[in-house]
This record gives sequence, C-alpha cells and structure tokens, in this order.
Amino acid sequence: MKTFIKILTTIAMSLILGVFASFATGIDIAITSSVAFVLSNVIGFAIPEGVLPATVVFKSVYEDELLKGLKTIKNNFLSRIPDKSYLLEGNTINYNKIGAKPNVLIDNNTYPIAAAQRIDEGKVVNLRKLTTEATIITRDEIHNLPYDKNNSVIIQHKEALLEEYYKLALYSFAPTSNASKMPVLVTTGEDDGTGRKRLTKEDLIKFRKLLTSLGVGECDLVLCADHVEDIMLWSQAFENQYHNIASGIIVPLYGFNIWQGQGYAPRYDSGTKVAYGAAPSGTEVKASVAYVPNRMFRAYGDVEMFFTPATARTHQDEVNFDAYFIAAPKDDEGRGAIISGTV
Repeated sequence: MKTFIKILTTIAMSLILGVFASFATGIDIAITSSVAFVLSNVIGFAIPEGVLPATVVFKSVYEDELLKGLKTIKNNFLSRIPDKSYLLEGNTINYNKIGAKPNVLIDNNTYPIAAAQRIDEGKVVNLRKLTTEATIITRDEIHNLPYDKNNSVIIQHKEALLEEYYKLALYSFAPTSNASKMPVLVTTGEDDGTGRKRLTKEDLIKFRKLLTSLGVGECDLVLCADHVEDIMLWSQAFENQYHNIASGIIVPLYGFNIWQGQGYAPRYDSGTKVAYGAAPSGTEVKASVAYVPNRMFRAYGDVEMFFTPATARTHQDEVNFDAYFIAAPKDDEGRGAIISGTV
C-alpha cells in the first residue's frame, strides 16, 4: 500500500511539473509530464528519504530551461561574441593568450633568417557568480491571480540575470583608461544643455583612425544613450543615409557595426573607468565601447535553483538562482571607448 501511494503521488507531482515545464518550454504537456515521471523514479533512488523526487525534477527542469534561455541571445551585441563554454572546467575557463606575430621580410638575402619563439600565455579565469535575491510567492497569490505567477517569477529572474550579463560584459570590454593600444577618446561637440559635449562626426572619424592605426579593421561599437541621441541629431543628409528613422536603428558607420546599449553604459570619471556597481558621484560621464568580437569571449557555467516550498506555518514559496557567467577580452589591445567631454 505504501508503494502504491508513493507511485500515485509521483504521478500526480509529475503531472503538476509537466504543466509548469510545458508553460516554460512550450513542449506538449504529455511529453513534459512523462519526462518528469521517468526522471522522478530514476533520480528518486539517489536522493534522501523524505525528499520528494518531483521536487528534484522541478528544479532540474527550470535550471536547464533557465540556462538555455540565458544562452539564447539574438539581435544583441553579446550574440557576436564567441561562446567558449566548451573550455570550462567546473566554473573555471582555461585559454591561451596568443603571442606576438612574426615579422615579414621583403626581398631578404641575409641568412640565417632571424628566429624567435612565440610565447603563449596560459590563463585561468574564474566565472563570476550572480545570485538573484529570493522572491516570495504566497499561496494566496497563486489561488487568486488569473495568471501563472510561478512561471512569471522564473522568467523575471532570467531577465534580471541577462541584464546583469550585458552590464558585466560591456564593463569588461571597456578599457580602464586611455592607453597606447586602447584609446579613450573625449567628445568635442557643442553643449547639449547639461554641460556635456556632444559626439560629432569628426570625433567618430578620429576614433576610427586611432583604431585603424592599431591594426583594427571592422569592429563593433556599442553606443551609450547619450551618443545615440547625438548621432540622431546629425544633419538631415546624414540621417537619410545612415539612420533608419522608422526603427531607430543606426546602420554601420565608418567601419563600425553599431549596437545600442541595453540601458547601461560603463562610466568614467576624469578619464578612468569607475568601479562596477559604484554609486554615482555626479562627475561621471557615460561611455560608448568599441572592440573586435573575435578578441572577446563569453562562457556560461552552472545554474542552480534554490526553492523553498510552502510550510504549514508560512504558506509561501521562495525561489532564487545562482548563475555563473563571464564575458571578457582575451588581451589588452584593439579596443577603446568614447566618453563625453564636459564644458
């Protein structure tokens, strides 16, 4: 009888989890419920007595779907960055920084030809751990709302993590300060009314020249909101040629693939990049960031869901996530930033 009740309980929980998984993935409920039932029985042999197998499946389904959602990036600057997740060992990535290129001799007649060993530098980088704050879902809410709040909460956690991914990536791509191989250019345009100097066509052309002199060909430029506005205010003739008025999309300019930021931009104070997450000081300016996608990388590590089900006393569930991620440059060259000058 005990075994029979356990089977019935597993079937019931599998059906419930199948519904949740179907909402999250769009897969037919019959399939998701069947998978949940099979996994419940398989995983059930390995978990402690008293822990519902269905709870393990519930977490597993959402962890897998959340990781899939975090890695599915379209029409975004991060989509062009090579995914190096296959190099992960746990939540650590190992890669080599390639050494210097060989010199090329023209019409050489001197022997023996000079030789040099290429020194590659092995690097080990730990992924960043991002933890969402827990969300409370009361049973009263679940029963009284006309929509699936559980699924809505999971989606919101995914969106919050994605937003932080974009911020971390762009911050990492931006150089710390002006350097010989990583220029930070200051805009020289007219006052926008707030004491900020606008970005001009001449500024962008100069920036392109600086990068070209460093051997950078085509590259991506992620514009901050201030510089998007500046470009849109350029002359009508320029607007007709380079700006899609209907969509607000700025097409490639001067060898730059243009991307508009996700509401975030690295900040600089007196030409130096401000620490990530630092409180605004009032003297900072936002930056647009340029880089060669193939010189950057991204990687996705583990995703873990923490779920506390309602108890007889609380009548509320709690959920949050840990997610490991990194996006960073492979080396310190061939990238740069444009920051707004001040009057």
